[in-house]
Amino acid sequence: MVLAKQLFKWKVDVSVGKLAVLQGPLNLKGNIYINGLVEGDVNIQGRLWLGKDGHIKGKVMADQAVIAGKVDDLLVVSSQASVQDSALVWGNVYCSAIEVAPQAVIHGVIEKHDAYEMLEKLQEIAESAPEEVPLQVVKNEEEKSNWF
Repeated sequence: MVLAKQLFKWKVDVSVGKLAVLQGPLNLKGNIYINGLVEGDVNIQGRLWLGKDGHIKGKVMADQAVIAGKVDDLLVVSSQASVQDSALVWGNVYCSAIEVAPQAVIHGVIEKHDAYEMLEKLQEIAESAPEEVPLQVVKNEEEKSNWF
């Protein structure tokens, strides 16, 4: 997996640990490693590395992505996407280039588009997005269960 080998050269700007739970949309310019839970849409202007224990419950948009964890919605990658053996994607995948490991699971359609078509797809998705709410950080599962 070519893109996965390159990720070790990536500079990581933000890291979300295994025990972290984030709620709300996550918007970031830069590179991010997620190995915890994100409940909400994720929009990365940069590179996303979703670790084996990472789980995103929402739409994912990134310039490049290596997915080794779970995504519970649409995955839109404007450039290269790499879906690893441990990955589970419950939604459609839109990208310019993709590599899928033999044991990866994608429950959805994979659509490859050229750069112009990807811009149109991203604009279409952005226009259909709900109004943004601020990001909330939940420290642990016990605190999370008390939220309404």
